[in-house]
Formats: sequence, C-alpha cells, structure tokens
Amino acid sequence: MGRTEKMISLAITNDPARAADARRFVRGFLMDIEASDDDVFEALVAVEEAISNAVRHSGRPPGDGIIEIRCKYLPAEFVVQVVDDGPGFDYEQARVEQAPDPLAPGGRGLFLMNKLMDRVVVEPSRSGTVVTMTRYLNGRDDVPGDDNHDRTYGGNWSSGRELSE
Repeated sequence: MGRTEKMISLAITNDPARAADARRFVRGFLMDIEASDDDVFEALVAVEEAISNAVRHSGRPPGDGIIEIRCKYLPAEFVVQVVDDGPGFDYEQARVEQAPDPLAPGGRGLFLMNKLMDRVVVEPSRSGTVVTMTRYLNGRDDVPGDDNHDRTYGGNWSSGRELSE
C-alpha cells in the first residue's frame, strides 16, 4: 500500500435510511486506501452492524440523534469508530462469548463485529457510546508482535470493554 495516514469523518442522523450513506462513505474510504475485496466486505458488514446498533439502541426517535463515523488509515490497519449520542447500554448483558441464536430476531451485532474485525472496543462516553473497530490490512503477517491472532476465533468480552482474544 505505501500510503500515509489518512482520517475522515461523517455525521448522519440516527435514521435507518441514512445507513446507506454511511456505507458508501466507508466503502469509498476503503477503496481509496486500496483495501482488498475481503477487507472491504468484512469491514462494511461490521460497520453496518455498529450503525444498526446505534440507530436501534440510541434511545432517540429516528432523526433526533446523531451518529458519527470516523475512518482512519494507519500503515497496515483500518480503524473505524461509530459514535452515537444515546444513553449507552449494559455491557454485561451484551456478552459475546458464544454464537447468538440464529433464529432470534436480533443479537448478532457485537458477535459479528468481533468475528469480522481484529479488535473491537466498546466504551461509554458522556454523550453516548463509542465503538472502535480495527482491521489489519494485507493479511495478519504484516502485523508485528501478533503471530497468534486467528480472526475465526470470536474471543470474549473483557472488563475493559474490548472484544478480543
């Protein structure tokens, strides 16, 4: 890739119809940094889940809240934050230790984010929730000091609100 750091952001209302705008925004960023097709697809699914959670669980009527999507490229990694202005949620009830029921109407968001991204951190803030997801680009071999990561392992919810191994 050989690109230098890059960062952009987009603010949308918490209207489900605006999720497509966020998807185009993130896809454009990933294409601009020349991410692989697999990286683009999997990162977009994770971002869509984070945005869907922000819309559904912000506690605000559609159109009354703001969701900010921040994309950052560092050499060999893509970092995206989805920030909402809702009241947050109970982290202990959102544990992601095993696959959710495939027949349940929801409950897959955090699980999928964790499966598709290399690192997921969920933090409450004064003004809502911040979900920070990292995807290492160009394969795992480019990441120094991380020889044992296997993206197929879902990991556990830690007390630090991080979804990782």
